[in-house]
Amino acid sequence: MSQGYDLEVDSGDHLYCLSSGIVNSNSHATSYAYECWKTAYLKSHYMLEFMCARISVEAQRRDFDFVAKCEGDLRKHGYKILPPDINRSKMVYVKVDDKELLRPLIIKGVGDKAAQDIIDHQPFKGKDLLYAFAQKVGPAVNTKVFEALCDAKLFGVDKSKAQLLRDFDTIKQDRKRGQGRQKGDIFG
Repeated sequence: MSQGYDLEVDSGDHLYCLSSGIVNSNSHATSYAYECWKTAYLKSHYMLEFMCARISVEAQRRDFDFVAKCEGDLRKHGYKILPPDINRSKMVYVKVDDKELLRPLIIKGVGDKAAQDIIDHQPFKGKDLLYAFAQKVGPAVNTKVFEALCDAKLFGVDKSKAQLLRDFDTIKQDRKRGQGRQKGDIFG
C-alpha cells in the first residue's frame, strides 16, 4: 500500500485540495451550494412558476408518474391544475393566474409532432369544434392520436367516443377528396 499525502494549494482564486491522487476544487463545491440555494429560493418564493418549469421538463421526458406526484404536491399547496385545452394548451405547462396551471398537450398516445401540429393550428373556432379541428390539422393527427385526445375529453362528453371517431374520419376523408378541386365561381 502506497503512502498518500494531503496537500492544499491556496491560489488567488481557488483553493485546491490533493487527496489520494485526486485534485478537488473547493470552489466547485461552493458553486453547487450556490445553485442549490438559488433553486430553494425560487421554489419557496415563486413556487408556481418554479414547479411549472420543473414539471414541464418531466412531462416532455414523459415521466408521468413524477408529473402526477408534483401535481399532487401543488394541489396540497392550494393550486389548481386545469385539464388540457385544445385551444389554449401548449407543449409546456402554462400559468393561467396566481393559483392555476394549464396542462400541456403532452398526453399519452399523442406524440410531439402531432401535439405541435395542433398548437400550430390553434385556435379552432366555429360552432362545431370537431369540424374546425379536423379541417385544420395535418396528417400527424391521425385516428390513433384523435382517439387519445377523445380519451382526455378534449372534445367534451356530448357525443360518444365512437361517434366522435366516425365524425373525425368522415371529415378527414371529405377533406382529402376535396383537395385539388377548384373552389368558387369561375364566371364571378
